Amino acid sequence: MDDARSLGPCGQLPQAHFTDADLRRARFTRCDLGEVRMSAVELGGARIDGTWFSAGSQGVFLNDVEVTGFVEQQLNRRLPGRELRGSHHGAELLQSWDAVSAHWAAACRTLDELPAGTQDLSVDGEWPFAQTLRHLVMAADTWLRGCIFGEEHPYHPIGVPNHEYALDGYDESVFSESNPDFSRVLQVRAERQQQVRDFLLVQDAQSLQAARRHPWDAEHSVMLSVGAVLRVLLDEEYEHLRYAVRDLKSLAVRGEGQRRQGQPADENPGPEQCGAPHAGDLAAGGMPGCDDRPEFTKPCPWRAVKKSRGKGPKNQSRAETRWFPPLSVGRASGIRTHGLLTPSQARYQAAP
Repeated sequence: MDDARSLGPCGQLPQAHFTDADLRRARFTRCDLGEVRMSAVELGGARIDGTWFSAGSQGVFLNDVEVTGFVEQQLNRRLPGRELRGSHHGAELLQSWDAVSAHWAAACRTLDELPAGTQDLSVDGEWPFAQTLRHLVMAADTWLRGCIFGEEHPYHPIGVPNHEYALDGYDESVFSESNPDFSRVLQVRAERQQQVRDFLLVQDAQSLQAARRHPWDAEHSVMLSVGAVLRVLLDEEYEHLRYAVRDLKSLAVRGEGQRRQGQPADENPGPEQCGAPHAGDLAAGGMPGCDDRPEFTKPCPWRAVKKSRGKGPKNQSRAETRWFPPLSVGRASGIRTHGLLTPSQARYQAAP
């Protein structure tokens, strides 16, 4: 980088330049990467997740090909009903809600087939399954009970807020139950799901246009329609479902590997159990051998790759094994990459 600076948790590096830099295994979390430009970069094994795009953004371009439409198509194929989450018709929003609820029920059935306590295991520092459900309780309380119903005290004590909640000055003490029994989590979660469904059942075109104050706008100057609020809730459900599905697959594969090796299950699964250097590398989603639907019928083998480094002393071939863990990023609108080195161009081969 031309201007070397220390970058803290809330640091700013607008228009920084990185040239001939080694950023392998770097992680970007809750970062604004809007309009980033990448040229002649090697992205083998990179993973971008949890991404959203600014209103009016021009998408994301990979070697001059806009890819956001393709990504949306694939996600909708994996989770039928997701394509209706942005609808402006009440019946279609209800249909999408019923679909995502069915997907969550399938995920819970898969969890039941895994060892006891799996709901409390984290993959790569992400929320465990139980915490994800608790966060969705909080989301329903925010958007339905607080925003739409206007309740003064909407939050259930088992809820888990988003990471920015305390930083934005909100009181976390309302979430007073830090370790509720999982059966209680499931009960409250089911109650919230039913509340949303009951509300959707009575919506029509006129009621969906009713205005509500944005729950995170302290000045109360930003207004949202009821339909927009419901679409936010659906986005929350589908995005967190995708994360949960991904991590359950990873935990299932690692648990199988531990059983084969005669090892006890690890409370916080690490890379040594499966040979990967980073938790989450076996996560589902487009990798060879993966079943990308939520039924979890196939494992997701992730192999190391070896990159040729030419000839060394005595004319012997040299190679290094590289692992490329996922990148978790935030805003990513307007990204363009040029001169991307494909695996074949970089002389990558699957490890035996």
